[in-house]
Amino acid sequence: MAVLYITSQDVELGIIKNSIVIKRDDNVVDEIELINVDYIVIYGNAQFSTQLIKKLAKNGKTISLLTTDGRLVAKIMPKMSKDIELRIAQNKVAENTEKSIKLAKEFVRAKIINCIGLTQRFEGYRKLELDSEQDKLKQFVEKINDAQTLNEIVGIEGGATKVYFEAFAKIIAGKWKFTKRTKHPPKDPVNAMLSLAYTLLGNEIGSLAEALGFDPYLGFLHKIRYGRQSLALDILEIFRAPIADRLIIRLVNKEMMDEDDFKVTKNGYRLKKFGLKKFLREYERLMLSTLKDPETNEKVSARRLIQLQVERLKNYIKFGGKLWIYDFRKY
Repeated sequence: MAVLYITSQDVELGIIKNSIVIKRDDNVVDEIELINVDYIVIYGNAQFSTQLIKKLAKNGKTISLLTTDGRLVAKIMPKMSKDIELRIAQNKVAENTEKSIKLAKEFVRAKIINCIGLTQRFEGYRKLELDSEQDKLKQFVEKINDAQTLNEIVGIEGGATKVYFEAFAKIIAGKWKFTKRTKHPPKDPVNAMLSLAYTLLGNEIGSLAEALGFDPYLGFLHKIRYGRQSLALDILEIFRAPIADRLIIRLVNKEMMDEDDFKVTKNGYRLKKFGLKKFLREYERLMLSTLKDPETNEKVSARRLIQLQVERLKNYIKFGGKLWIYDFRKY
């Protein structure tokens, strides 16, 4: 199954029986069976019917409403999960300093080892020398083991991220150069695409976590901040390199995006409508591509792997036992 992205501003979405119908000027331009859609992401001001919302809610599906430049405005979701036991357990872990610190360390460790995993996959690419960055990242993994406070963990995560993006800059090839990560605003096309990929992935994770019964606003590494889905950001750390960053490397190094796909605004670089369509097509292609689930050795889609991660985190929070976190390393 997949995500339905709506980028046109002059369409209306409705439901006929079990199919989502997209109309323009009262003419049907597309029709998609509901069973083939996980959820809908709308950019801008497309219209949709209350009948569609009710049908989606009944089938456990979500609509995310974003601005044209990718900022989340709202979500329309089914009613809250009945798993109150999970939310109670989540709160207890968050209030327990020892348990909360343990989870925060695991999220950062996973982020760093998956950054190592991505560099391993590209170290033979153009005969890149990435040993220095990999060695430094491995040292940060060791430092995590000795960290005692959240401030220490966050400091280690920041240092590791800086080193990782130095390696990322070496991997990026072609007409666009990447020197450092810039967010508010993104100062070049590569940073603009990184920000958008993180937003899309974080929105998916937040919706999935909430659907499975979590409170997405209560995290362990990312502490409470009004309006921030802290748990979604915690889980996002695991998948930044294996999914989002890997997508951007593909788009840039294969020269799939053009300068005309971007515009410069007061908020930095942004994708134009046609560029956004290309980006979303490749994002969806990657999310449906397969990765190996190390727990079962089975190949599953990237989207399914994220779901498995959230489900296994849920079991750990509720019942304890082994904490499973996805490892993208080759060796």
